Amino acid sequence: MAEGSWGDVLRNARIRARLTQDEVARRARISVRTVRHIEGGHVTPRAATLERMSEVFGYDLVDGGRGPGSSRLPCEVRVLGPMSVRCAGLPVDMPLKQRVLLGLLAVQPDQVVGHEEIADALWGDGAQPGCRHLVYTYVARLRRLITPREERQGVGGRRIRTVHGGYVLNSRGMGLDLCRFDERAARAARAAGADPPAALDLYTQALGCWQGRLLQDLPQLRQHPAVVQGAQRHIDVAIDFADLALSLGRPALVLDQLTVAASEEPLHEALQARIMLVMAATGRRATALRLFDDLRLRLGRELGVEPGDELRGARRAILRESGAGRRDPEASEASRSSGSAGPSGSRGSSGPSAPSASSGLSASSGPDGPSVASAASGDDDKVLTRR
Repeated sequence: MAEGSWGDVLRNARIRARLTQDEVARRARISVRTVRHIEGGHVTPRAATLERMSEVFGYDLVDGGRGPGSSRLPCEVRVLGPMSVRCAGLPVDMPLKQRVLLGLLAVQPDQVVGHEEIADALWGDGAQPGCRHLVYTYVARLRRLITPREERQGVGGRRIRTVHGGYVLNSRGMGLDLCRFDERAARAARAAGADPPAALDLYTQALGCWQGRLLQDLPQLRQHPAVVQGAQRHIDVAIDFADLALSLGRPALVLDQLTVAASEEPLHEALQARIMLVMAATGRRATALRLFDDLRLRLGRELGVEPGDELRGARRAILRESGAGRRDPEASEASRSSGSAGPSGSRGSSGPSAPSASSGLSASSGPDGPSVASAASGDDDKVLTRR
């Protein structure tokens, strides 16, 4: 029995019960560390531990059809990185067309995906007039791949349902990492004001679902609106996570997650500003300043613009913390770069402004929440707030 299988069982049961790791640990009278190690696949739970956790979830984790090796394990579809599919605990291989089709449905769970949208994803401009019949064929094959034989009887048991105008991927009874991410991120946002430490844990869980870019190995879908929107949610949640961690003095928690989020849009200035602040707050000021220089070169070369307020504000904050003095260090740079393309205030990409959350800045809890922060000194420094 693979240890990682128990991690999937516990994680899925906890998600269905809408419990955090802390809540499971408290109710089962075990340590949070034990819960994390089981979910991470590092240890195999003891029989007594399984019994306590079964009491928490209200069913036997082994005999209730959810234990490792059970044919009733939910189908796991992971899209937050390279796409992977596991059914009944076993990996499912499928041809490229089925992978693209499943990816398209999985980034829009419980929503109708039309025939034309599917044809466009599968064939693009090369779609032929008779391609709808082929769509039927691909859907039927995909159903067989991800639906156990005993669940194929009747429309209600189908994981891919036929509806007027298209198809719907039914997320109930499935393990879909995108749904886990959205659910935990929403809970974290709700908890941020009342219970920041709990929100920090939920953000950690949400962003821990990501292993790379959304549908990283399916470039055919990269520009699809649902994929673009999912990538933007990833970035937005990572920014919220960084703001909260910085305000709580826990910057070491977030750097890996911010780096993964940056793979979605490497020149997103608000996100890169947080990465700089987190680096500086964890003792890597020189690396943070080199990152600014690298970003400045890329923004000029690829977009023809100078760094915007988010990046310049983060750089000023880091230089103040480094004892660089109160004079704006960008004044001399502006004269050197007067011939550069683009206005000095233009931005490489849209996004919320970076909070100055290092120790030399004072965080304030304005009407938009605890992530609002302002510069502590310097008449020429702009107050940067989340928009």
